[in-house]
Amino acid sequence: MVAIIGTVLVLTLPRFDLPGRHGDLETLARYLIKTDRQLKAEATARQLRHTLHLNLDRQRIWITNATMNEDQMAEAADEGFVLPDGVRLERLRLPDDRDIGTGTYAVQYFPDGHSFMVAIGLAEPGGRRLILQIEPFLTTARIVDEDGMAVPL
Repeated sequence: MVAIIGTVLVLTLPRFDLPGRHGDLETLARYLIKTDRQLKAEATARQLRHTLHLNLDRQRIWITNATMNEDQMAEAADEGFVLPDGVRLERLRLPDDRDIGTGTYAVQYFPDGHSFMVAIGLAEPGGRRLILQIEPFLTTARIVDEDGMAVPL
Protein backbone atom coordinates (compact mmCIF):
# COMPACT_ATOMS: atom_id res chain seq x y z
CA MET A 1 0.00 0.00 0.00
CA VAL A 2 2.79 2.42 0.90
CA ALA A 3 4.55 1.67 -2.41
CA ILE A 4 1.35 2.44 -4.35
CA ILE A 5 0.84 5.75 -2.54
CA GLY A 6 4.50 6.62 -3.06
CA THR A 7 4.30 5.83 -6.76
CA VAL A 8 1.18 7.97 -7.16
CA LEU A 9 2.91 10.82 -5.32
CA VAL A 10 6.01 10.60 -7.48
CA LEU A 11 3.99 10.46 -10.68
CA THR A 12 1.93 13.48 -9.69
CA LEU A 13 4.76 15.51 -8.13
CA PRO A 14 5.68 17.24 -11.39
CA ARG A 15 2.10 18.40 -11.79
CA PHE A 16 2.16 20.67 -8.72
CA ASP A 17 2.51 24.39 -9.49
CA LEU A 18 3.50 23.92 -13.11
CA PRO A 19 4.50 26.95 -15.09
CA GLY A 20 1.78 28.37 -17.28
CA ARG A 21 1.79 28.57 -21.04
CA HIS A 22 3.14 32.12 -21.03
CA GLY A 23 6.79 31.08 -21.26
CA ASP A 24 7.85 32.79 -18.06
CA LEU A 25 11.49 31.97 -17.35
CA GLU A 26 11.23 32.89 -13.66
CA THR A 27 8.16 30.70 -13.20
CA LEU A 28 9.99 27.72 -14.67
CA ALA A 29 12.98 28.46 -12.42
CA ARG A 30 10.68 28.57 -9.35
CA TYR A 31 9.09 25.28 -10.40
CA LEU A 32 12.50 23.60 -10.69
CA ILE A 33 13.63 25.00 -7.32
CA LYS A 34 10.46 23.68 -5.68
CA THR A 35 10.87 20.30 -7.39
CA ASP A 36 14.51 20.08 -6.23
CA ARG A 37 13.46 20.85 -2.65
CA GLN A 38 10.61 18.32 -2.77
CA LEU A 39 12.83 15.57 -4.17
CA LYS A 40 15.49 16.07 -1.50
CA ALA A 41 12.82 15.95 1.21
CA GLU A 42 11.05 12.94 -0.31
CA ALA A 43 14.27 10.95 -0.77
CA THR A 44 15.19 11.59 2.87
CA ALA A 45 11.73 10.96 4.31
CA ARG A 46 11.17 7.73 2.38
CA GLN A 47 14.84 6.65 2.46
CA LEU A 48 14.57 6.05 -1.25
CA ARG A 49 16.57 7.31 -4.23
CA HIS A 50 14.61 9.65 -6.51
CA THR A 51 15.61 10.90 -9.94
CA LEU A 52 14.84 14.11 -11.84
CA HIS A 53 15.16 13.43 -15.57
CA LEU A 54 15.92 16.34 -17.91
CA ASN A 55 15.54 15.65 -21.64
CA LEU A 56 17.09 18.43 -23.70
CA ASP A 57 15.96 17.04 -27.06
CA ARG A 58 12.27 16.67 -26.19
CA GLN A 59 12.26 19.56 -23.67
CA ARG A 60 10.66 17.33 -21.07
CA ILE A 61 11.08 16.81 -17.31
CA TRP A 62 9.93 13.79 -15.29
CA ILE A 63 10.53 12.07 -11.97
CA THR A 64 11.11 8.44 -11.03
CA ASN A 65 12.10 6.60 -7.88
CA ALA A 66 13.90 3.37 -7.03
CA THR A 67 10.67 1.39 -6.45
CA MET A 68 9.35 1.91 -9.97
CA ASN A 69 9.51 -0.89 -12.50
CA GLU A 70 10.43 -0.38 -16.15
CA ASP A 71 6.81 0.16 -17.26
CA GLN A 72 6.21 2.77 -14.54
CA MET A 73 9.41 4.59 -15.50
CA ALA A 74 8.35 4.63 -19.17
CA GLU A 75 4.92 5.95 -18.17
CA ALA A 76 6.51 8.69 -16.05
CA ALA A 77 8.63 9.73 -19.06
CA ASP A 78 5.61 9.73 -21.38
CA GLU A 79 3.56 11.79 -18.94
CA GLY A 80 6.40 14.12 -17.99
CA PHE A 81 6.13 17.86 -17.98
CA VAL A 82 6.69 19.46 -21.39
CA LEU A 83 8.24 22.90 -21.15
CA PRO A 84 6.06 25.79 -22.36
CA ASP A 85 6.69 27.21 -25.81
CA GLY A 86 9.50 29.70 -25.80
CA VAL A 87 11.22 28.42 -22.65
CA ARG A 88 13.81 25.69 -22.99
CA LEU A 89 16.43 23.65 -21.23
CA GLU A 90 19.46 24.96 -23.06
CA ARG A 91 22.38 23.03 -21.61
CA LEU A 92 23.60 21.31 -18.49
CA ARG A 93 27.01 21.82 -16.90
CA LEU A 94 28.41 19.00 -14.79
CA PRO A 95 31.03 19.29 -12.01
CA ASP A 96 33.84 18.20 -14.34
CA ASP A 97 33.10 21.26 -16.55
CA ARG A 98 31.48 19.02 -19.13
CA ASP A 99 28.53 20.55 -20.99
CA ILE A 100 25.56 18.51 -22.13
CA GLY A 101 23.45 20.00 -24.92
CA THR A 102 21.51 16.94 -26.08
CA GLY A 103 20.00 13.78 -24.66
CA THR A 104 18.72 13.03 -21.19
CA TYR A 105 20.48 13.62 -17.89
CA ALA A 106 19.37 12.11 -14.57
CA VAL A 107 19.85 14.13 -11.38
CA GLN A 108 19.93 11.65 -8.49
CA TYR A 109 18.56 12.46 -5.01
CA PHE A 110 19.78 10.14 -2.26
CA PRO A 111 18.30 9.05 1.11
CA ASP A 112 21.04 10.86 3.04
CA GLY A 113 19.79 14.19 1.63
CA HIS A 114 22.40 14.93 -1.02
CA SER A 115 22.00 15.07 -4.78
CA PHE A 116 24.13 15.22 -7.89
CA MET A 117 25.58 18.63 -8.72
CA VAL A 118 24.42 20.23 -11.98
CA ALA A 119 23.89 23.68 -13.44
CA ILE A 120 20.78 23.80 -15.64
CA GLY A 121 20.77 26.48 -18.31
CA LEU A 122 17.29 27.88 -18.99
CA ALA A 123 16.59 30.21 -21.91
CA GLU A 124 13.76 32.03 -23.59
CA PRO A 125 13.46 33.85 -26.93
CA GLY A 126 15.31 37.12 -27.06
CA GLY A 127 18.35 35.62 -25.40
CA ARG A 128 17.32 35.86 -21.72
CA ARG A 129 19.04 33.13 -19.75
CA LEU A 130 19.11 31.92 -16.18
CA ILE A 131 21.11 29.12 -14.58
CA LEU A 132 19.67 26.89 -11.88
CA GLN A 133 22.45 25.50 -9.70
CA ILE A 134 21.68 22.29 -7.85
CA GLU A 135 24.28 21.70 -5.15
CA PRO A 136 24.75 18.30 -3.46
CA PHE A 137 24.40 19.34 0.17
CA LEU A 138 22.38 22.57 0.06
CA THR A 139 18.69 22.39 0.95
CA THR A 140 17.64 24.44 -2.06
CA ALA A 141 18.89 25.23 -5.54
CA ARG A 142 19.77 28.78 -6.49
CA ILE A 143 19.31 30.88 -9.60
CA VAL A 144 22.07 32.99 -11.13
CA ASP A 145 22.32 35.02 -14.31
CA GLU A 146 24.95 34.46 -17.01
CA ASP A 147 27.44 36.55 -15.00
CA GLY A 148 27.01 34.37 -11.92
CA MET A 149 25.04 37.00 -9.99
CA ALA A 150 22.26 35.64 -7.77
CA VAL A 151 18.75 36.31 -9.08
CA PRO A 152 16.09 36.78 -6.42
CA LEU A 153 12.82 35.03 -7.22
